Amino acid sequence: MKLINLVYLRACFSLVMLCVLGAGCLHAIKQEDDFISLLKDMKLYGPINADFHSGRLFEHTIWVARAAANFLDCSDWQEGLSHDLFRLIIISALLHDVGKAGDFNYNYFPKGCHPDTGLCYLVGSKSYSINNAKNFDFKILFDSLGLSFDDRKFVSIMVGMHHSLGNLMLGVSFETVLKELDNYIAKTGYKGGKLNRRSKDYQQLVRSICLLGAADVMGAQVISHDPILHLIINKIVGLDLSGEAPTAVMNFIGAPRYIEFNYAEKGLAFRNKLLAYIMSEP
Repeated sequence: MKLINLVYLRACFSLVMLCVLGAGCLHAIKQEDDFISLLKDMKLYGPINADFHSGRLFEHTIWVARAAANFLDCSDWQEGLSHDLFRLIIISALLHDVGKAGDFNYNYFPKGCHPDTGLCYLVGSKSYSINNAKNFDFKILFDSLGLSFDDRKFVSIMVGMHHSLGNLMLGVSFETVLKELDNYIAKTGYKGGKLNRRSKDYQQLVRSICLLGAADVMGAQVISHDPILHLIINKIVGLDLSGEAPTAVMNFIGAPRYIEFNYAEKGLAFRNKLLAYIMSEP
């Protein structure tokens, strides 16, 4: 009975999300500036070390999108999040490591500045080179997804900040992380370029960033496709990704990082402390 209830609840979640996403269908766009072309280009890139990831860039991207969908389906990470943001979070997951690509440096050691590089790609201040003849046009991609100005900036900030939760867990101060977020809000013009930290929009952004950070670590290893949740992912991007990245492609040895770093408890605790810090400010 418990399994039946779980299947029923997940089916209901999927139906609700498909209704929420209904207005977000892909519009007709130039083929070279769609998700297919971008993900195909990501297949060329990957780290030369296997001390963290079981996949190259493309596999990791798919796994992070699945992990984010899993968290949004049923986990403490989606606590307090508006359903209206779920679609943007999945898009952010698919773009979170875009800063590792676009430079023809296909086999790389970790690119430490990739979150900021990714944000710059998305806001148009840096060019993503997809071949020798042209650059990928993220404006066209965002147009095809029907994203508003603020939606685009939300996704861009998510990409730029997706390491923030991990940084907190490594000892970076709350204020340092929040100042970086404030700077990105101003840089992108999100919600007019300035948000009160106590506002709902600001706290929703913080919660979303933390969820993406957790999904990034969870997706360092294989995340199998879930038929129900992939209805949502596929609806967002306009193509079927359910059969992609089924197995590891790199010989990672050790415990999954999400478990090793105890994100389920420690990560959530840092998120909650960050939110409490925000509300404690004068």
